[in-house]
Amino acid sequence: ESPAMSTSLLNEMDRGDYASVSYSRIQSDFPEIWAERQRDPLYFRYPGTGAESYADVVGRLRPIIIELERQRRSVLVISHLAVSRCLYGYFTGSPMEDLPNLSVDVHTIVELQPGPFGCKVQASCLDPDGPPPQ
Repeated sequence: ESPAMSTSLLNEMDRGDYASVSYSRIQSDFPEIWAERQRDPLYFRYPGTGAESYADVVGRLRPIIIELERQRRSVLVISHLAVSRCLYGYFTGSPMEDLPNLSVDVHTIVELQPGPFGCKVQASCLDPDGPPPQ
């Protein structure tokens, strides 16, 4: 049996007052908020208590990243999209500015194999219909 742990550090990015509002509804009903997000996706925070930016999520993930780098065995991380983008971006060496727009498929296991010349990436989609269109 493998050890398991759960931590709120892997929670999805907090979107404050807009946590339960879809991106398409924000685009149509709150165009000023959407425009501000598009101008600075890395540092943008939605209005409301507890709201985070991608940069905030990266800061929250630092202890997780340190722990992952220390591991000498395989680790399975189950998380939400923003957290997955941040972890994927870190381990593949993506520029921080690219994190909000990294293409990370949902319902997919992404295996990252660190090596001397970067990270080998292998993805396996768990959805029998394949990954949804981006």
